[in-house]
Amino acid sequence: MMFLRPLRAHYPLLIALLLGILAAGPFVIAGMHQGFVGPLPELANDQNFYLSRIQDVRDGYPMSGNTYLAEDKSATPMQFLTAENIEARILGFFSLPTWTSLILFAFLLPPLIFFLAYEILCLLKTPRPWATTIASLLCWGIYFAALIRPVSPQFNFIFWLLAVLALFSNRW
Repeated sequence: MMFLRPLRAHYPLLIALLLGILAAGPFVIAGMHQGFVGPLPELANDQNFYLSRIQDVRDGYPMSGNTYLAEDKSATPMQFLTAENIEARILGFFSLPTWTSLILFAFLLPPLIFFLAYEILCLLKTPRPWATTIASLLCWGIYFAALIRPVSPQFNFIFWLLAVLALFSNRW
């Protein structure tokens, strides 16, 4: 059992990596099909809406009021588009097509959410095995299907958890 001791310290990292792989997995498997030409399967509601918002930002309409029609692009949007702008800029920086945001951000953001929840629990003096268990329960059990959905809640959870982390840390 001595060989498991170093592995035990890395359980949160392994759980987060597995979470990212499983969240991005359905999109990767669908895209690997030999005859695949798109679009990726819609696993979460409003997935295509968020993809069209990201594409609008990339097309030069960062404050578009209508993502599906060309007519009302100049109308003001219903919500402020912070997450769509961030995702569009990241995709543009790496010259990736818009549909890859489903894979890229589903792989990166749920593990980040797991680590933020784990860190908050550790700040609350929760023992590390319990912090790992509770963060796993939150990310795997309660919110797993929601974490596949692009933009909201993927980005929203991160900002919320960062605010909670700042509240509980003594680094004001």
